[in-house]
Amino acid sequence: MNKKTITKRFFPIVVALMLAVALVIPAAVVSAAPALATRTLPASADAGADFTVGIEASGCGVFGQVVETLPSGFSYVGTDSTDVNVTQDGNTISFTFMGDEVDFDYTVTASATEGSYSFSGIVKDEDLNEYTTGGDTDIDIDSGGTLVLLQPGWNIISTPIALDPSIDTWGEFSADLDIDSSAVTYYFDGSSQIWKQVSDSYEVKPCDAIYVKMASEDTVPIISNPLPSVPSKELYAGWNLVSLAYLGEVPGMKVNEALVSVEEVSGGLTGYKLVVSPSVNQAPWIYITGGAIADWNGEDLPPDGWMLIGNGYWVFMLNDGTLAGFTFTPLSQGT
Repeated sequence: MNKKTITKRFFPIVVALMLAVALVIPAAVVSAAPALATRTLPASADAGADFTVGIEASGCGVFGQVVETLPSGFSYVGTDSTDVNVTQDGNTISFTFMGDEVDFDYTVTASATEGSYSFSGIVKDEDLNEYTTGGDTDIDIDSGGTLVLLQPGWNIISTPIALDPSIDTWGEFSADLDIDSSAVTYYFDGSSQIWKQVSDSYEVKPCDAIYVKMASEDTVPIISNPLPSVPSKELYAGWNLVSLAYLGEVPGMKVNEALVSVEEVSGGLTGYKLVVSPSVNQAPWIYITGGAIADWNGEDLPPDGWMLIGNGYWVFMLNDGTLAGFTFTPLSQGT
């Protein structure tokens, strides 16, 4: 069912009749009390996540209408209420109802950009008098809890999860980053064993990594894809540049656990043999298969051999294999 318009067989006819009646009713018969509407918003929501807006309206008379204007970058998802007829014109959503009062919720998708945003709206009574909707107006949109920190100079950047379609290309993902304009951004093609330049249309995916030179310290929020996705990357004999597709209480994973899917590859052959964490604004270390790795609780600095989210690592494969990630979308709301 298309949630953007709730179709009722006779609803438009009844509303038209009520409008006509409203125009001829003597003013003395009409109540002088103003219509009231109250909006309820959560204090905050994650960037790109869905959340619910509550509306209560009363004092409208025979029928009424609530008109909501969503902030720029927000999109209307729908309502499960059968008490309202919904029409949409861009970011303006109209909820028309029969009777003096109504109480309903509707769902919107937040902007993919963090910041503070404001809703606005009005309620109309049966005489089409307009009154400003009260209650909550402002909402803070957060990054969603995962930020990648970048330092001045060269960095290896990656995403631990499939990105929202609004920021899943390099041009979109890096739009607000203070990148050194004198340097080229690179990725390494394991299939050909050569460096290639990253274009604006390059898709930023989990398990991949990119070399980028920053002009100053910066952060980039990670906003997950609301659609289904499964993370993986094909690795080839030779060097491969990879990242950790994982989210958990500890922001990393032991390398031997992270690469378990390519420890042995098709035909019972050995997969990876060597892993290098380069000193590109991340802790340098070298791991050879079978080596010991100390535990870490997420506090202080991690021991050698821990792959961290947002970074990149060089993996040397003896034979081709498929690296499997650990993050799947969609995530539950609020994650």
